Amino acid sequence: MNPTEKAIVLSYLLSKLLNKNLDVVLHEMKVIGNEDAGKMQHRVEKLIGANRNVFRILERNITNSENIDELEADLDDLLEKIWE
Repeated sequence: MNPTEKAIVLSYLLSKLLNKNLDVVLHEMKVIGNEDAGKMQHRVEKLIGANRNVFRILERNITNSENIDELEADLDDLLEKIWE
């Protein structure tokens, strides 16, 4: 991969990691009855939508999508280890 593709892939994976962690935050805020949970959910949904739009465009520039699949699998494994 060239530097542009590496940067895109890393950004993509980090945004996925961010989204998964924000899901946990939202769930916990709702469980404890935090009054700002609704506001937080609204902002997180906007962030996820913006990320989706950005990466839809950027994914066209990645020549080998198999690399992304492999890296996502590694990311999922890492998340499982972190949350154990």
